[in-house]
Amino acid sequence: MNRPQILRLAQGFLCAYPVALPAAFLLAWSAGRFTLGWWPRPSLDDPKDIGLAVDIACWIAALLLILGLPTFVATAGTLAVDAILPGNRSLRRLLLVVAATVAMVGAVLVIRADPFGITSWFFD
Repeated sequence: MNRPQILRLAQGFLCAYPVALPAAFLLAWSAGRFTLGWWPRPSLDDPKDIGLAVDIACWIAALLLILGLPTFVATAGTLAVDAILPGNRSLRRLLLVVAATVAMVGAVLVIRADPFGITSWFFD
């Protein structure tokens, strides 16, 4: 892979990750809904005991959280530094990093606010 392809891949990751992380939690919760027949509740419906579909969805969410967050930070930092270095100055790339960071903060705030009890159920 050459440099422009790597940059496009990194930029795509920065745009997709803030949406994918909350979506993964919602996917796990929805899988619990379709397996149980009702929306999973914290402290009552343990994600580990519901079924294979929920296990797979929970693993996806956990991997996105554990591996994706440090990758997001490293990618954003690398692209930001690359965008401001002499000879590589790119305002568009820098704005993309800022927008992705703002979106990520929004995603973390939504997950932290836990509007439907999804995060409480997931980490229960």
